[in-house]
Parts: sequence; C-alpha cells; structure tokens
Amino acid sequence: MVDVALPEPANLIPENEAKRIEAVRRYDILDTPPDGAFDRITAIAARLFDVPISVISIVDHDRIWFKSAHGISTTEIGRDPGLCASAILRDEPHILSDAKRDVYALANPLVAGEFGLRFYAGVPLRTHDGFNLGTLCVIDREPREIGQEEIAHLNDLASLVMDQMELRRSAREAFAAKDAMLVNLRDSAGRFHFLAESMPQKIFTAKPNGDVDYFNRQWTEFTGLSFEQIRDWGWLQFIHPDDVEENIVRWKHSIETGEDFELEHRFRRYDGVYRWHLSRGHAMRDAAGNISMWTGSNTEIHEQKELAETLRQRDERQSLLLREMNHRIKNLFTVTGSVVGLSARSAGTPQEMAKAIRGRLEALARAHELVLPTGAVNESTRATTIDALVRAICSPYLDLERADRFLFDGPPLPIGGQAATSVALVLHELATNASKYGALSSPSGRVAVDWSLNDGEFVLTWKERGGPAVEGSPSGQGFGSLLVSRSVEGQLGGTTFYDWKPEGVIVRLSAPAERLAE
Repeated sequence: MVDVALPEPANLIPENEAKRIEAVRRYDILDTPPDGAFDRITAIAARLFDVPISVISIVDHDRIWFKSAHGISTTEIGRDPGLCASAILRDEPHILSDAKRDVYALANPLVAGEFGLRFYAGVPLRTHDGFNLGTLCVIDREPREIGQEEIAHLNDLASLVMDQMELRRSAREAFAAKDAMLVNLRDSAGRFHFLAESMPQKIFTAKPNGDVDYFNRQWTEFTGLSFEQIRDWGWLQFIHPDDVEENIVRWKHSIETGEDFELEHRFRRYDGVYRWHLSRGHAMRDAAGNISMWTGSNTEIHEQKELAETLRQRDERQSLLLREMNHRIKNLFTVTGSVVGLSARSAGTPQEMAKAIRGRLEALARAHELVLPTGAVNESTRATTIDALVRAICSPYLDLERADRFLFDGPPLPIGGQAATSVALVLHELATNASKYGALSSPSGRVAVDWSLNDGEFVLTWKERGGPAVEGSPSGQGFGSLLVSRSVEGQLGGTTFYDWKPEGVIVRLSAPAERLAE
C-alpha cells in the first residue's frame, strides 16, 4: 500500500507561477465546453479505481476549473490547499488515503464540508517544458489505499489527457497558421493582381503544363477578346504565321526542361496590325523543386525593332557606298592610265599629248559627275537626253584619228535625273571594263552603242569588237557587275543580258519606258 501525502509547502503559489499561468493560457482550455475525449478519460479512471468521482482540473491563478468532472456537477472550486492546488506544487503523485487524517486537507471545504471527501489521488498534468497545469484525480467519500500499479495507471491516463491537450493546441496553431496563410495568399494575390493590372506590359501566368490561366487587361485590350477566348493555348491565334512554329517549339521545350522562355515574335493587334514583342517566361518551383506555375511578360518592342532595322539598312547602305566609292576610285586610276596611253599613241608632240590628256581628263571629270554614288548630289538636276548622256560618258575614250573607235546610234530620248544616274553608272562601268579588259584596251578595238524605244520598252545595246579574245563568261559576279545589276534591276526595274562572244562581249539592257522619266 502506498500513502505519499507529503508535507504541505508553506507557500501554495509555485515559484514559476507567472510562467505556469502563461502555459495554461497557451493551451486555451479554460472555460471551454465539455469534450467527449476528456469525459471518457475521467469515466475510465472512475471505473478503473472503482470510485464515484474523477476530475480533470486546471489550476488558474484564483480558482480550480474542471475540464471534466465525472460523478459531480461542480465546474470549479476555490484554490484551497490540500488537494489539486497542493498537487501541482510537486511532480510526484499526491495521495491522501484518508483526508480526515491530513492536517492540510482538513482545511479544504471538500473535506471539511458536506461533500465529505476522504480519499484523493491526483497526478499533475505536466507539459513537455515542465509546467504543472492541473491534475487528473480520483476521489472517494470513503478512505482507501492505493498501490503502485494503480498510480502507474493514473499516470498513464494523465499522459493521455496531456496528449489530447497537445493535439488540440497543435490543431489550433495549424488552423491559425492556415488562416494566416490564406490571409497572406489573399493579400499576395491582391497585390499581384493590382501590380499585374497596373503594369504597361502584358502579364500572364500558366499551369505547369503550359496552359495559360491568367492574362492581365493589357492582353485583352490588345487582342480585343475576352480571357475565355484566349486562355490555355488560344493566344496562338494572334502569333504571326511565320513565328508560330518556333513559338510552339520554344514554349514546349521550356515546359519540358523548366528552362526560362524568351522569344522575339509578332502579335496581331485587334485592328489586324502585327506588333513585335519580347516574351519571357519563368518557372516557379515548390520546396521539392517541382514546377508549380509559370509567370511571364510580353513587352512590346515594335519601335525598337523598327529602329534597329533602319540602322541595319543604313549601315548596309553605307557599306555598299564605301565599296562603290572604292571601286570607282580604282577604276578612275585605270581609266586615267588608259587616257594617257591613248593620248600618247595619237599625239605627235609633247604639247599635243598634254592637250589631248587635258581634254580627255576634263571629259572624264564631267562623266564622273554623272556616276557619283547615289545621294551624293541632287539627282533632280540631272535631266538630259540619252544621246548626250552616252556621248558624255564615252568622251574620255574617243580617238580623234579613228572615227570608228566609238559608234553611236539612237534618238535623242529625254531622261530624268534618277534614271540618268543609273544609266550613266552602267555606261561608265562598261567603258571602264572595256578599257581594262575589253575592246578599249586594244588600239584596234571599237565599241558600238545603240538605243531605241519600241512598244513602251527602252533598249540599249553595248557591243565590243577588235579587243582581246573573250574566253567565256566570268566564273563569278564582281562588284562592277553587282553595280550594273543593282542600277538596272533595282532602280530602273529592268533586266541585263550578257553575251560573251569570242570576238567581243555584247551587253543589252532593257527597262520600261516610263522609268526613264524618273
């Protein structure tokens, strides 16, 4: 038999009372409604100990409140010494085999009053961090003894009480955390929605499989359709047909690998106009590293794209202009050499040679003005006639002693400034090549130029004879040939034909007659 009634401490208030009360508040159990789980524990305790009363008590700062009271209807009593108030002062069970024989318990109203308590066995309800909240106790109106095995049963039941209290505390904290998380999510969603709807970019989110589940208002305003019409993969209908395939391939690759998505492509606006955009997408991942969603933006870059293309075209034109000028300068030195050689062959005295060279160089300078690179001078001032233009370009190569050096045949057709520039450039290139490689490089060579206008088509033919034998067409197109093609095809809207005959090349160019007036 065990009787472990210990001497009553002088002070019924534990030294850690303030923190103990904080622990009581932590479990938020005081004044809560009856609970079946706790009532079953007190019922089991009463049956197990064969006593009429079993109580789960919580000691507040000024009272003892009963969470469960089996066998009595009382819900709380004062914090008087001798029973539960004394039991929380120590960690061991508080056993009174006969309360009438305990000097401290005699002062308790339950012992001294009509209730007539004689037997009390209580064990503290101790928290994991060492605070005694109250007791699980069994009570009888008759004195009795209790053994160690019964005390062990009471301790186990007290542990069950604490387990229930811990479960409820954990559940409350979990629900509170969930509620806080939901509030935070609602706040975050509200902030995201506000930011997304306020930003100038088009914003979207998508599921892990790539189905778009949110577009901001900039998207619907741009497309002129509702979210339901463009959600999931419906936005593909607004991609430029030339960009659709690459878009699908890139987006699916990002979905499969989790890599960031980035692409410049064109979206069709509500009015049918396509605008360039830079689209980006980034995968958001959970704690396990799995993709939980995609976020992305579509930023319009149409003006930047057009500016970049304008700069590229300008750089290309400048590069071509520099190549053209370099080509012209090299040809100029070659032609100058030919002029000197031609003048030396026909002059009888140094004075005649100097005069011939000076005249031919002056003619070359006049011809050179007609073939300055496009945009170098005002082309609108170059209106003239075809025959004047042909004679001006070819004049540096004329030989006064040989009337058949150059033969011209054609009507004096008027020609506008822009067309004159193109034809002059072609004639100058042909004459330069003839002086370097063709008929004009030989003393016996000759060139015939004729032009005509038939059925709305202008045709000019350049025919060389008497020069070095022609060994077939060149293996590639040089820069001079490129200039000829660009002038005839690009600026006159015409065609160029080369016939590489052994006795001399024949070049024929044709263009719509109305282009001569430009």
